[in-house]
Amino acid sequence: MSDTDRAYTAGLFDGEGCVNAYFAGKYIAQRVSITNTDKALLEGIQKELGFGRLINRPKQEDRKDTFSLEFNKVDHISMFIEYILPYVRLKRLQCLLSLELTKTARSHGIVSDNNMKIRQTCFSLLRELNRRGDCQKLGEFSELLNSLREHVNTEPSSSKGREVDEKVQRLTGEEPINNPDTSTQPEREDIV
Repeated sequence: MSDTDRAYTAGLFDGEGCVNAYFAGKYIAQRVSITNTDKALLEGIQKELGFGRLINRPKQEDRKDTFSLEFNKVDHISMFIEYILPYVRLKRLQCLLSLELTKTARSHGIVSDNNMKIRQTCFSLLRELNRRGDCQKLGEFSELLNSLREHVNTEPSSSKGREVDEKVQRLTGEEPINNPDTSTQPEREDIV
C-alpha cells in the first residue's frame, strides 16, 4: 500500500477504530478493529493487508448494516498497528499500549512476572482510555502511567517515548517537559 493508503487507514482507525483488551480465561487478550457501514471499504483494506476478519454486525433499528474488520491474532495486531502507527494521531497511546501487549504476549504458554505486570498495566490503561464520557480518574491514570514507565524500557530521548509522554501530559494536565513551543498553535479541546 502507498503512504497515502496507510495514512487513510490510520485516519479511519482514529475515527472508527478501537483497541479492546479483555480477559480470555486467566490471560489478557486483545482485539483491534475498525467499524464502518461501507463493507467494500473494509474489504479493500483486508485485501491489501492480506489478513483480518470481516464481521457483519447485527443491524440496529433504523440504521444501516455495520461491518467490522477485526484483528485478534498477536502477529496480525502487531503488523496492523506498525502499519498505521506513523500516521495515527488520536489513538496513538492506545496503539503503543497494544504493541506492548503484543511484545509481552505469552511464549510457549509462559508469561514472566515482569511481563505480567506490564500486561496488567497496559490492560488498565486501555480500559481507562476506552471509557466514554468525562469519567477519567486522573490520579489513578497517573499512577498507572508511572507503573508502565517503570516496567517498559523506553528511552526518554526516543521519539516514541516523547510521543507517549506528550500524550500523557495532555491527558493528565501536567506541564510539558522539554517540549517545543506550541503557543502559536491553536488549542484543540476535541483531541484527547
